[in-house]
Amino acid sequence: MNPPQTTDFGILFLPSEALYAELPRTPGIIEKLQRETRVVVAGPTSLAAILNSLQMGFRTLAVQKRSSEVWKTLGAVKNQFSIFSGLLDKVSDKLQQASFRNSSVERSSWTMVRSKELLLTQTAHSTSRRTLASRASGYP
Repeated sequence: MNPPQTTDFGILFLPSEALYAELPRTPGIIEKLQRETRVVVAGPTSLAAILNSLQMGFRTLAVQKRSSEVWKTLGAVKNQFSIFSGLLDKVSDKLQQASFRNSSVERSSWTMVRSKELLLTQTAHSTSRRTLASRASGYP
């Protein structure tokens, strides 16, 4: 036995029921083996039950280890979503600022176009008045 490379216990397999039946005749030998050397004694009929129990225990450990990994991964995903949410909030703010600026530019552009139209209209009226005045006064 060499933990962590192996389990911290061993199984002593007695291949016949007669040998397995002789062991309990010595008082306290099974308990002493388990307590001092961490060895479990198994006979032909009990070996399958011991191995099935061990297999279920190892599967349970594997599931626990995997669930621990899943929880770590979910924690990391939650953290990344928090960061992503913060970035989306910043993008939303910037889009609102850009939309406001765009509206402001549109209003300024409309004002400039309207001012140009008014200026052109006033210039056209002035030019036509001067033309009419010059014709009325006899100047070509």
